[in-house]
Amino acid sequence: MNWVTINFKTLLALLLPSFLRKKKQLLWLSCLLQPLEELYGELLYKMQHTSQVIYLEKLLNEHFEVVGYDPENHETTKQITIEDASFVPVNYVYLTAEIPPYPYLYLGTKYISSVANYTDFIVKMPASIPYEETKLRLLIDYYKLAGKQYEIRTT
Repeated sequence: MNWVTINFKTLLALLLPSFLRKKKQLLWLSCLLQPLEELYGELLYKMQHTSQVIYLEKLLNEHFEVVGYDPENHETTKQITIEDASFVPVNYVYLTAEIPPYPYLYLGTKYISSVANYTDFIVKMPASIPYEETKLRLLIDYYKLAGKQYEIRTT
């Protein structure tokens, strides 16, 4: 996907009439545009990262400034990894005449699984990288798909 990057200083100079293009005027207006430039950069960075595993790994490796990490050579230099969980439970609906398997409970009209805690993926953090769990969870929650459960493991 091609992302359009805007050079605000060039755009400012082009949109100003030629008789107003003085050095002080351009500096003053570029100071006013500075917050917009920063907001644009943050928004563009967020748009380039999705909930896909490779982008989430890239984001975590960049956020924690992993030593030796190169975004161009992601697979060989990444240290923070994401793996699939081994078990994802499936809830089945049974008729009253059917006999359910063991881990399901009968509640009059439906069966509910007794397995409550499961994860969809596991984030593996190296012990050499210091992190605060609440900030890490906020970062992952922002990018992950809604409804996905995860676990953080220190390796």
